[in-house]
Amino acid sequence: MNAVLIIDSRLTTALLHAGQMEKQLGVDTVTATKFTQLKELLSSGKRFAAAVVDPLLSDDPEGMAVDLLLDEGIPVIVCTSFANTALLETLANKPLIDCLDKMDEEYSSHMIERVERVVKHQATPVLIVDDSATTRILYTEFLSNLNLNLLVASDGFEALQRLKEYPDIKLIITDYNMPEMNGVELTKKIRKHYARKELCIIGVSAQGSGELSVEFLKNGANDFLTKPFLQEELVNRVMINLDLLDYIEKIQEANYRDFLTKIYNRKYVYEMGKKLFENAKRGSMTLACAMIDIDHFKKVNDTYGHDIGDKVIVRLAEELQNAFRKADIVARLGGEEFCVVLSNPQVEKLEAIFEEVRQRIEEIRIDVVDEEHNSFIINFTVSIGVTAKIANSFDEMLKFADQKLYEAKNYGRNLVVL
Repeated sequence: MNAVLIIDSRLTTALLHAGQMEKQLGVDTVTATKFTQLKELLSSGKRFAAAVVDPLLSDDPEGMAVDLLLDEGIPVIVCTSFANTALLETLANKPLIDCLDKMDEEYSSHMIERVERVVKHQATPVLIVDDSATTRILYTEFLSNLNLNLLVASDGFEALQRLKEYPDIKLIITDYNMPEMNGVELTKKIRKHYARKELCIIGVSAQGSGELSVEFLKNGANDFLTKPFLQEELVNRVMINLDLLDYIEKIQEANYRDFLTKIYNRKYVYEMGKKLFENAKRGSMTLACAMIDIDHFKKVNDTYGHDIGDKVIVRLAEELQNAFRKADIVARLGGEEFCVVLSNPQVEKLEAIFEEVRQRIEEIRIDVVDEEHNSFIINFTVSIGVTAKIANSFDEMLKFADQKLYEAKNYGRNLVVL
């Protein structure tokens, strides 16, 4: 990820902002206090995800730093004193992400929020649909400094084709008045395949009637804009809608994650597993399921306490995540029970794969300290049941794997059974 550039005539302020961003956003930062430094940085070819600028630099009395950054296509957030009205007039018509007042006690948090937005959404595919080439160019210019992946279509049919070519499009801005298929009709067609939580649609029209905005919203649009509008309004509507998608994604992600280990939970296994099972049943892929259980886990809890038991569970989750590919599902079903769903495994190698996992787990050593400050080492083992049998349902596959796990327990534990 490209770094964030921070420009301020006061080095202490620049370093303060840099520290805040590195801590809260985890981004790299570069600071400058003079216009000459900025020119050197840009001439070096270094790219930046965004720039936070106070244009009042000692060697830049005319505020050329902002124009230079915009010319380089870098999103700019200005943080300055609003007491300088002449400067504000100069900045008023520039395509800034925002202009924040340093005298506002909340400006620092607003700055972090704006930078996070820009960094988070850079390269996000956004589609502009309008039969007017002039309007398409205008919207593209309005949004050019957000570093989005801007795509265009001249009508509804071309827009649907763009969606096939770029299925990861996150936002569509569509005009209402278009030949053959108007914006509302296009919205209805899109909503047959994309839910509001997957893709945002902003309807646009010069007809500012309430009826039209309601028609757009009732048929699946997330937002509506009446022409003419300011560049700032379009920029903010786009960013707000992308923020909404990101927020929904975070909620869904939290809903599918186990609170203790942060790996997937039972809900995710059953929902995604059923989809994979249908593909496997059609012969599109192979599928395998494994049930994994910590041996004598109750004894661990009874002997060392539940806090130590939680450490064992977390450590096992880490080992399982490291052992399998990203395409595979590693989940905690509850308690000491885990599940792994493998997509397209080499079935003949399943026993060897899980035997290696079992051995790696057996070799784990956990250093712990109890409430009385005694230090000791814990090791543990697991029993594993595996199946690649495509049954009548995904639930039935899990039951087969569970039966194999039960056999492993009966045969003495610390075993893999297929």
